[in-house]
Amino acid sequence: MPLAGVAFYQWHATKDGQYSLYGRGLENENFLRTSQIDMTEASCNEVYSSAGYGSSLANFPNTPLGGDMVFSDDGGSHQLASTSGSLAAGYQAALKVAV
Repeated sequence: MPLAGVAFYQWHATKDGQYSLYGRGLENENFLRTSQIDMTEASCNEVYSSAGYGSSLANFPNTPLGGDMVFSDDGGSHQLASTSGSLAAGYQAALKVAV
């Protein structure tokens, strides 16, 4: 259900896995992150297997949710979105968020 007057800012990395304010050359960039959503493993594998995501594909198996500084407290249970779609058609993510 859409909420009127609500803004949502997604925290995401570049295709090379670099985050604003943290990545080399991005120390003065801010991608306006206030929340983080994790896509399903299947979706991530499909995206990372496409051209341009070699760094992410290599890094993904080494970054389980339980060891992530953002997701480790709940294993991602409050940030793991359900996804539909495909690489060719685009993805849609759904996540219930307590307000």
